[in-house]
Amino acid sequence: MHYYSANTHQGTHIDAPYHFIPDGRTVDELTFEELVGPTKVVDLREFRGKSITAEILDDHKSEIGKKDKVIMVTGDVDANFFTGNFFKEASDITLGAAEWLIEREVELIVNDFLTEAVPGEPDRPVHKALLGADIPVVEYICNIEQIAGYESIWIGCFPMLIKGFEGTPTRVVARPL
Repeated sequence: MHYYSANTHQGTHIDAPYHFIPDGRTVDELTFEELVGPTKVVDLREFRGKSITAEILDDHKSEIGKKDKVIMVTGDVDANFFTGNFFKEASDITLGAAEWLIEREVELIVNDFLTEAVPGEPDRPVHKALLGADIPVVEYICNIEQIAGYESIWIGCFPMLIKGFEGTPTRVVARPL
């Protein structure tokens, strides 16, 4: 018999609203429809290692609409995750960018970089803003070169559905539309 033990926020994983919102939804309460389907790709590779601001996202406003799933890619995981520099050098989302995404009422955010700078602000305002708006966040996807050139893809995010958890490892698959 084998045993498996892991941090719920290790590798590619999902943050459900309950991660920082006491009455937020847990992973098992997220719907299949919000985790699977057409997704807008925002290619931010030119900003790898930089903070993603509202001004940067504003250049992509025509691509992102109400209730869209959004995948933002910089290449940070593929370039730095196993070098020991990822948490020091990866991009992050600023609070202004989080508010920009909330205003557009996106349904899901997927990224290959830090949602919030580490160590960053200990109160985690970016996470609290996004999760407080009931927007789940899938962090640390990899192999983005396969999808970065597309405007839209089909994505499937399949978290371990453990009742009551705030986050779990998540299998993410994608294909062109």
